[in-house]
Amino acid sequence: MNTSNPLMQFARRPELSIKLPSDGNWYEEGFINYTMTGEVEVYPMLPKDELMMLNPDALLSGQANVDLIKSCCPSISDPRKLLYNDVNVILLAIQRATYGNILTMEINCPNCSKIMKEVLEEVQLYNETKSEEEPVKDASKIIAEMEKNGEICIHKQDIDLDIDAIIQDTTFMSKEYVINLDNGLKVSIQPYTLENKAKFGLLSLNQERLYKVLSEYNLEDSLKEDEMSEVRKQLVDCYLNINTYGNQLITSCIKNIVLPDDTSISDKDQILEFISNIDSRTVNKINNEITRITAIGLPEEITYECPCCHYNWKSRFSGFNQVDFFGFGS
Repeated sequence: MNTSNPLMQFARRPELSIKLPSDGNWYEEGFINYTMTGEVEVYPMLPKDELMMLNPDALLSGQANVDLIKSCCPSISDPRKLLYNDVNVILLAIQRATYGNILTMEINCPNCSKIMKEVLEEVQLYNETKSEEEPVKDASKIIAEMEKNGEICIHKQDIDLDIDAIIQDTTFMSKEYVINLDNGLKVSIQPYTLENKAKFGLLSLNQERLYKVLSEYNLEDSLKEDEMSEVRKQLVDCYLNINTYGNQLITSCIKNIVLPDDTSISDKDQILEFISNIDSRTVNKINNEITRITAIGLPEEITYECPCCHYNWKSRFSGFNQVDFFGFGS
């Protein structure tokens, strides 16, 4: 900050400070400049930050999140190395610092949907079994009338959530996670980082799109035999590439592997070769555990209440997709 400019004393200040799910145990000393209470200060977004969050390329590549965290959490030296658990909590805190404590989400009420389905079934049964003298019932009119009277809402509704309450429910990671394999190996893992999640996620997304297009293409009607062979080869290559990206992502989350004789292997090339040559059951076991520990932090489920029928239910908290998370203040 420019201390010679008297206006800078009125510039933005930290709005809140938060505890991260990693609790400071997973980073090298000096990576984060914590407060005296072991928390991270969070500043509100600048106008240039809001504009960055409108850039789809920057969002998909993860660069938007990197630049946003640099701006709003300057105490973090390199946001690319942040564990994904911490990223989600930080993004929510930035939302809180910028727009206030209320997070509005659009959600369908399962009870309203259930009531609508029951009405449709009831009307259908009535129309199928009624006598000729009885009038036909119009299900759409009945449902529209119920909506008008505030009995149900069949469309997505705005439900307000308390950000402070969600952050207070943050869970914290252990200092280490080790998977014991049947062959005696001990695999020490960590969650995804913002960098590798964004990098491999984007590569995998592009490959999966290509695979979908090729696999749904009507080969027999459009291509000659030699062309069909080439497309099939591309499909196989695409599948292998996706598998390779998956193995690389898993490898990036393995800190080291300890052999039965207590020899520790941390060389990434050796670990990648190992991951690429073990059975799928073992790969899935490792991958599932990495996915599980990456979810530690914000609550996976929260309680929603329908403003229409006042039904309460618990459901997955899906408001932290970095591509469409941020709304912009009016």
